[in-house]
Parts: sequence; structure tokens; C-alpha cells
Amino acid sequence: MLALVRGQFEAVATFQVNENSGVVQRLTNKAMIPQGSTRVIWTSPLIPASPFSTRANLPEGLKRDFVAAMMAMKTAAPEVFKTFTDGQVSTYAPAKHEDYLDVIAVTEELDARRKQKPGG
Repeated sequence: MLALVRGQFEAVATFQVNENSGVVQRLTNKAMIPQGSTRVIWTSPLIPASPFSTRANLPEGLKRDFVAAMMAMKTAAPEVFKTFTDGQVSTYAPAKHEDYLDVIAVTEELDARRKQKPGG
């Protein structure tokens, strides 16, 4: 982002949760970039955030307890939740493999392209 503002690049990819939360907002709030020094030129469809996950071979009870603890964290341990989320997330939501099919497809495509490059 700083390289964009400094003119080293014409465009960069970054994340933005909404108009009030994202990399640009954080850098602006920290006075690292001037207010209004960037503009959005394209917004992707929803990309799910990185999930918390467990190994598939763990006991079902342990996996259930883990999910329950994560889902209860905001209420049961608000300071921990705030630390985990930098205060930028309103809640956790359950996710499933299907939510990440686009991310998996992109990752597999990038891996395939790397393998096609000489020395890659």
C-alpha cells in the first residue's frame, strides 16, 4: 500500500472488510498514508477469511468443543475475542469446505502454473 501511495505502483491488491475496515483504513488511522490517497478500482465477490480449523482425525467431541469455544468467545471472553480479531470482526460463523472452493481452485491454479515454469 505504501508503494502505491509513493508512486512505485499504479495498483495494488489488498483487503477491505467494509468501508470502515481494511488495510487502507488502518494505514490512514495510523497516519501512514494520507486520507483520500487511494481509491477502489474493483471489488471481488466475497472471499471467506482464513478459517480456524482442526485435523479431520480428531475425536468428534473435541472438534465440537473447539467450535463451541470459538463461537462463544465473543461473549465468554470479549477481551480475547478483541485481541484475536483486532476489533475488526463482529462475530465468527461456521464454515464448510464448500465455502472455500473458489480459494482452493485459485491455489491449485497457481501451483500448476508454478510447476510449468522452468526452475519452478
